[in-house]
Amino acid sequence: MGKLGNLKDGGRTPIYRYADKNSETIADLQYNCAVLIELGLLEKGINYQWLPVGLPNKNQIGYVDAGQIELQSVKIKNVTDSADRNQIIQDAVSYIGLKFVRHGKSLKTGIDCSNFVCQIYRRTGIKIDHTPNGIKKQGRKVTDEEALPGDIVYYDVNHGGGHVGIYLGNGLIVNSAGHEGKIYPEGGVRICRLQYNDREEYECYRII
Repeated sequence: MGKLGNLKDGGRTPIYRYADKNSETIADLQYNCAVLIELGLLEKGINYQWLPVGLPNKNQIGYVDAGQIELQSVKIKNVTDSADRNQIIQDAVSYIGLKFVRHGKSLKTGIDCSNFVCQIYRRTGIKIDHTPNGIKKQGRKVTDEEALPGDIVYYDVNHGGGHVGIYLGNGLIVNSAGHEGKIYPEGGVRICRLQYNDREEYECYRII
């Protein structure tokens, strides 16, 4: 999880091609956004000053300075007593690294925020709208304390455009975000904290 920066500009933590600050920067990690650590490489004795991270869209491993990030474990399997909610979470995180495409609808080539939520829900047999505001209208508003893994998080509360993600629990979401052409971890399907980059205001909604 990116530790340096702020919500306004998102911060920037470089990810290097090798465990060396003199090597090429191949990606940037934003403040309060996550990359997945390659635990298998850690177990092989990689220097803990550098953490190996998977970059699916680049089909390679990069390295980030351990002092620039905060480690946070994420439980994926059996996070609730609901089989549907567990399936939603497992399906959603299985697409980490998928490219963000504005108005995109493909779980193979690229997708936007609301189509991602819509299709993940529909894989569990739950039909919901494919627009942020439509998804919001279908749900029942709940408090942060009431929110459960699998609920919807709606952003841009006072601006009308809308952005949505799926709540993972423990203050985290998985969502497809970023401007056209941005790939993981700067964009695409990724895990973030509830407040990240310039997304500060949000509401939680329950559909199931």
